[in-house]
Amino acid sequence: MSIMRRGQNKTTSPSSQSLLSNAFELREEDLFALFSEQLPDSMYLLDLDDQDVPGKIIYTNDAACRIHGYPREEMIGRSINELDKEDEARKSDSRLDKLRSGEVLTFEEERRRKDGTPFPVEVTARTVEWKGRRVAFAIDRDISDRKQTEDALQSSEFQFDNLITASERQAQERALLDRVRTILADE
Repeated sequence: MSIMRRGQNKTTSPSSQSLLSNAFELREEDLFALFSEQLPDSMYLLDLDDQDVPGKIIYTNDAACRIHGYPREEMIGRSINELDKEDEARKSDSRLDKLRSGEVLTFEEERRRKDGTPFPVEVTARTVEWKGRRVAFAIDRDISDRKQTEDALQSSEFQFDNLITASERQAQERALLDRVRTILADE
């Protein structure tokens, strides 16, 4: 096997040829499983057509199980709404409707771990065809660290604004005091 690059002919090594041959022999399902299990983020396939269980999880990766604290067997068949924090679950039906209409969604919400602990996620979801079914492909990224950093930054900005305000007030008071001293000194 040869690779042409900028006029040069480079022959791949036998080991590279073997890897390429093996990669082409992998079925789509194997590639899907290989890639999805390497993701550090939660990944789901949700059945959009199941009337009994809206947003039914039909596939999830190991990261989702680890982050949420559920074994895979308990996640499969569950509605994605059950992972949402209670006040977020109301929005889920509307989001599922948007996915059914073909919208690509990106949003932040609160999820719940099995033990009830809430945590923030950023969700990206879209509708895809998978095994002849219309499903939502969704990736959730745990943004707890980012939210903590944003909160710390906001607190720091608030403190900085307070210091600036106090400094400006002190400068005005000092100027007023200097004027009073000048007036008193002139008398």
